[in-house]
Amino acid sequence: MTLSSLPLVYDRIFGICFLFLFTACIFGLVRQIMSGIKGAGLIPFSVCFLISFPVCIYFDLVCSHKTGKFTDLLGRTPLYAFIILTALLFAGAAALFVVTYMRIKRTLTPASLQMGLDGMRDGVLFSDERGMTVLINDKMQYILNCIAGAHAPGAESLDNIGEKELINGCYTEKQGDSVFLILPDKSVYNIVKEKTKAKKSGFNEYTAYDVTELYGKSLEIKKRNDNARQVNEQIREYSRKMDSMIRDRELLSAKIRIHDDMGRALLSLRSYLSRQEKDREALLTLWRVTVSVLRCETVPDVSDDKMDALIQAAEAVDVTLNFDGEIPDSDTARDISAAAIRECLTNTVKHAGGANLYINITTSDDKFTVKIKNDGRPPDKPIEETGGLHTLRETVESAGGEMKTEWENGFELTVTADISGVLR
Repeated sequence: MTLSSLPLVYDRIFGICFLFLFTACIFGLVRQIMSGIKGAGLIPFSVCFLISFPVCIYFDLVCSHKTGKFTDLLGRTPLYAFIILTALLFAGAAALFVVTYMRIKRTLTPASLQMGLDGMRDGVLFSDERGMTVLINDKMQYILNCIAGAHAPGAESLDNIGEKELINGCYTEKQGDSVFLILPDKSVYNIVKEKTKAKKSGFNEYTAYDVTELYGKSLEIKKRNDNARQVNEQIREYSRKMDSMIRDRELLSAKIRIHDDMGRALLSLRSYLSRQEKDREALLTLWRVTVSVLRCETVPDVSDDKMDALIQAAEAVDVTLNFDGEIPDSDTARDISAAAIRECLTNTVKHAGGANLYINITTSDDKFTVKIKNDGRPPDKPIEETGGLHTLRETVESAGGEMKTEWENGFELTVTADISGVLR
């Protein structure tokens, strides 16, 4: 049985199969040539092509009912031999495609190199010594289109890019020795130029590194550093003001102590003049100390035991301090209580003419309350908080406390503040 004895339907089936094989061989050859495979590597597909081509012609003539010497010669081929040849051709073509694919995958070819470069996030451009572009990837082409338009001259557009006027809203920013290119889509690239050599030729390599994330982080760090510098400057300014406030507070404390000493001396003088029994020597000693302070020959008493000083001052003006309760053990409580008692002592001698001062001290939770009354003449009108009372209110309120005065049933001063408060 020969090939010419096949029914027409089988001729058509074999014709379609060999047409497919013929097309596959052409595709394989083109793929190998594009991948840079040359010489002996092209022989297998070439053999398949040369065999499948006349067979396709034969089946085309037979199906068209055109006969001749060519169809008679090929038609005498034994059928079993033709089937074996067909199986070998298809198996060989399949094996060739697999081998070619593996070879192309392992081989660095111009096409694979270009494909790899196009898949990079960074832009790459190689130019020769004359500035002509030799190799460029898609990312670099996109960058050139953004900064210089569709007809960008290539490497020339990247030379000294920091000094050029760009289009489409692109701009550059220099940080140290680096030049950053910012595109309209807010992506940032660091343009670097290097010279390379290949055999005897020299090339310029331009690389646009994608530093968008790094650039954003650098801006964030710069902003934080600016904020930190502002905070440090505010802290330094606060320290300068604090030093000035401390000096002013120390000066004010000294003035207050001198004022208290002067007041005590004057009250003692008033009491001395109104008494029958006069302790002249004690009064002279008190005035000598006061005058020496005013002449800067000595310093006022800064004893920490302010309550003892108040008791001594009260004895000097014949006023008895009657305590009900204990002052909490804190600097704030002692300072506020001493200031309130001192002011009430001065007002008792100066305005009320009393001989006793009643001091009630209570504590609840984290607060303490000091109520002070005297046995002197009650005021004939509401109290005007000037001078010492005004200063006392400022002291109390600076520690977050409250102060209240009453006059209808005799003068009464009430001060409430936190035990752990801080005087400012």
